[in-house]
Amino acid sequence: MERLDAGQPVACSLNDREFRERRSLVRETIAPRLVGTDRLEHGVILRFEPAADLRSMLRRFVDLERQCCGFLSFTILPEEPELPADRLVVTGPEEASATLDMFAKLGGRDAD
Repeated sequence: MERLDAGQPVACSLNDREFRERRSLVRETIAPRLVGTDRLEHGVILRFEPAADLRSMLRRFVDLERQCCGFLSFTILPEEPELPADRLVVTGPEEASATLDMFAKLGGRDAD
C-alpha cells in the first residue's frame, strides 16, 4: 500500500458490506441528479441539476467519503453556502486513478 506525503493510505477503509451500502446510498440520492462529468488530470467534476436540497445531500456524502477515503479532496461548488450546489470536485493523487474512475462513472454514466 502506498502512502501520500500527508500519511493517508491510498485505499478505501470500507469493508464489502459498507461499500455496497455506500454505493446504494449514492445511487438513491445524488446519482439521479447527476447530469454529467468532466475529467481533470487527477480528478473529476460531477455536474448536477441545481437544487436547493442537493447541497445538504452532497455535504452528507462528502462527510462519509472523508471518513473512508482521506486521500481524496472534495469541493462543493459554488462554495457560497446560500447558493444551490451544482458541482462536486473530487481530486486525489495519481495512485487514486481507479477510485476517481469510479466517481466519473456514477449513475452509470461515463465521463463526458
